[in-house]
Amino acid sequence: MLTLEQLQEILKYGKIQKNLYLRGRRGCPAIALGVANVELVLSNLLYAFDWELPCGMKREDIDTDFDGLTPHIYFWKLSKKYGKIFLLKLGSTPIIVVSSAKLAKEVMKTQDLAFCSRPSILGQQKLSYNNQDINTSPYNDHWKELRKICVDIVAGTDTSAATIIWAMTALMANLNAMKNVEAEIRESVGEKSIVNEDNVQNLPYFKAVIKETFILYPAVPLLVARETMQDSMLEGYEIKPKTIVYVNAWAIGRDPEIWKNPEEFIPERFLNNDIDFKGQDFELIPFGAGRRGCPGITLGVANVELVLSNLLYAFDWELPRGMKREDIDTDVLPGIIPHKKKPLNGKSILPPGPLGLPFIGNLHQYDGLTPHLYFWKLSRKYGKIFSLKLGSSTMVVVSSANLAKEVTQIQDLAFCSRPSILGQQKLSYNGQDIAVSPYNDYWRELRKICVVHLFSLKKVQYFSPIREDEVSRMIKKISQQAATSQITNLSNIVISLTTTIICRVAFGIRYDEETREGRRFNELLKVTEEMLAGFFVSDYFPLLGWIDKLSGKINKLEKNFKDLDEFYEGLIEQHLNPNRPKSMEGDIIDLLLRLKKEKSTPIDLTLENIKAIIMNMLVGGTDTSAAAVVWAMTALISKPNAMKKVQAEIREMVGKKSVVNEEDIQNLPYFKAVIKETFRLFPPAPLLIARETMQNSVLEGYEIKPKTIIHVNVWAIARDPEIWENPEEFIPERFLSSDIDFKGQNFELIPFGTGRRGCPAMTLGVATVELVLSNLLYAFDWELPSGMKKEDIDTDVLPGLTMHKKEPFLKKVQYYRPIHEDDVARMIKKISLKAHTSQITNLSNIDLDEFYEGLIEQHLNPNRPKSMEGGIIDLLFQLKKEKSTPIDITLDNIKSLIMNMLVGGTDTSAATVVWAMTALIAKPNAMKKVQAEIRESGWEKVYSE
Repeated sequence: MLTLEQLQEILKYGKIQKNLYLRGRRGCPAIALGVANVELVLSNLLYAFDWELPCGMKREDIDTDFDGLTPHIYFWKLSKKYGKIFLLKLGSTPIIVVSSAKLAKEVMKTQDLAFCSRPSILGQQKLSYNNQDINTSPYNDHWKELRKICVDIVAGTDTSAATIIWAMTALMANLNAMKNVEAEIRESVGEKSIVNEDNVQNLPYFKAVIKETFILYPAVPLLVARETMQDSMLEGYEIKPKTIVYVNAWAIGRDPEIWKNPEEFIPERFLNNDIDFKGQDFELIPFGAGRRGCPGITLGVANVELVLSNLLYAFDWELPRGMKREDIDTDVLPGIIPHKKKPLNGKSILPPGPLGLPFIGNLHQYDGLTPHLYFWKLSRKYGKIFSLKLGSSTMVVVSSANLAKEVTQIQDLAFCSRPSILGQQKLSYNGQDIAVSPYNDYWRELRKICVVHLFSLKKVQYFSPIREDEVSRMIKKISQQAATSQITNLSNIVISLTTTIICRVAFGIRYDEETREGRRFNELLKVTEEMLAGFFVSDYFPLLGWIDKLSGKINKLEKNFKDLDEFYEGLIEQHLNPNRPKSMEGDIIDLLLRLKKEKSTPIDLTLENIKAIIMNMLVGGTDTSAAAVVWAMTALISKPNAMKKVQAEIREMVGKKSVVNEEDIQNLPYFKAVIKETFRLFPPAPLLIARETMQNSVLEGYEIKPKTIIHVNVWAIARDPEIWENPEEFIPERFLSSDIDFKGQNFELIPFGTGRRGCPAMTLGVATVELVLSNLLYAFDWELPSGMKKEDIDTDVLPGLTMHKKEPFLKKVQYYRPIHEDDVARMIKKISLKAHTSQITNLSNIDLDEFYEGLIEQHLNPNRPKSMEGGIIDLLFQLKKEKSTPIDITLDNIKSLIMNMLVGGTDTSAATVVWAMTALIAKPNAMKKVQAEIRESGWEKVYSE
């Protein structure tokens, strides 16, 4: 809570009385608070951390030029040609730009009254409720009374991330300044856990860093435009009323007539210098001066100082691996506040990748038939992380165990959603399934249902008789073929087997592929897989979705959806029939309908939910298990020694029984090694289902934006020679003395995924693969057809979600608010957590502007939180209610003041801090001095996490 007494103390911050920095009509009334915030933030950044550039980066490589499109740069270039005062004509509007301290003094002090109004600019006028705010209001009685309110109550405004980021950028580029300021802070603070605002007053070098940041990186490079109210004279030139006047504070801060080496970050220039930024010294006016100076400077600077000093105190900063100082971005985004184009977290560019074309990106190069092979080839050229642009979609592919762990475990929450792909969305009833649903409360509850009720170990064992029965049928069928010396098409047999198992487990029906119903079912399944893996133009070019309609793909998708829905409806109706077959009791649909009826789950299951889950089981269960069995047999028939070993182990263990059961499998270590080696070389899904980022993230120093599609290439990871010896060879022995498993804890082998989005039905799938494969190896001796050699064995794959063999296996049988000290402590804790895991800290996004949503509604609520009592908005409402001011305060007035705080406050102070840090990191000596000063001051505040 902020009281009037506290605000009065803020006004006295730094032993500077209110009238010292409020002189002139447009001078900033909040300068003291702003300066305090800047100083406290910067001193803490310098006290808490040691800052350095990444390996290989040099200080001279840091570019501090702004984007040439920004007006203050444009005006600066014109001033070098036409002088410190020049005229522009924009349409019917004359504009005067002044770029010297002398002329700035003339405009803001000597002739302040003539130059103290504001021009009427449409956007500002609309958003300030017809100029009822403190910032853009014309000079009149309303503005004068409103300013008094701000001076007496607010005396400042909030700080912003931009200032802090620029300070850190400067310090990272000037290592000597970074070392000096960190040493000063840490020596002054000692062993305390945090820097508080009292500490900042004893840090002269840190204060110098703040000032130097304001020189090179003023929060507002062009002061808010003024408008003349009467005929005036400047440097002998006649200035007419209604002329717009700009003061280029950025150019003044780089004036070689005032500053020695003005382009360099040299905090030392202020150690024996009384120049300050509070409006009395016109060489340094980042907050303006006179009547129209920033009224929120006191609050803003206080926040900047607190944040920056803690960042410097608590952490040692370095650039991401491989980044050099010359790579530091000092470009700015267009706008009122000079924000950095790229955050201070290293490379904000995407990972490297092949050069694309305008509009389509890399779409013309993309191999959608076998994308895992295409991605693997690119990874060999561009590295274990690279990016592609497919139309409007950005895609990042990772191909190492470490990066897979980062995506699926360490930053799992950031990477755990799913992209919206037309075919998958349609057939999953708009993401109501477990596989492609976006990450949300619904998905979390659905996953619990699957894990607890559908695919638990107990339920998998419950379905064991179904698996054993179907395997016995398969053995009988192959035996009949062997008796007549027929060639066995194992691919068809195993796909039919796994499909039948899933159908019996899921909905209690056995489809015979030779019947009409069986053929219809298999055709439906085939088209469904095609639609799920299909290419739709609208996925990459949303505005060109009409092409999908024109090509007939939408009609085909709609027909497939209709056919599937009718199929599901028929299954559900059969299960709801009291006279249903006994085989349907206890199957997956039966369980789901029972949960729906009992309402025993946190979400109310609907029929669409149930249909979406059935779709997952049909596609995910029938294909993956069959593919794994066929690939295992392909590998073994190519490796006769491995075949002999695994068959000998099984037959010795099972003895003279007719079949292998699931209990037998647990005592077959070499067979288990064969299973692992199969999953390594031939993962059922070589690319895990695509993930989508939910927030800004960093991988290997690269910034990954929200809505980026992430692919984990488990096929490439399993062939990584840095992990596996002879990775292309089928060697089950590698697992006999290794604890590596495929259940999600070892990221070298994750065929079913891991983390939140790991396959929940892995146990069911593996049980099926093990039972089928062990019985095939136990019951028959396998050999190649006559005339076929091992090198003729096909290992090509079919396109699709699952990695099927292209040629069938034919053999002969024998898954905000303003920053106070407690906020800074939370920020330090947040960065510390990243520091422990060596993550790159995106300082631009550390919660500096999470404040004031629904402010007026919350403050008018009688049940509002106690923390709102006495806040600035609360005080404004008190004044409105009491009518104790010369003007009647309206809701529009209050809203416009909030707008001022949001726009003017959230940017200025943060920009200053960031520029200070940028400059300090480029000047190691200055950094060292200011840190030494801060750390010597003997602070006493203790903060415990």
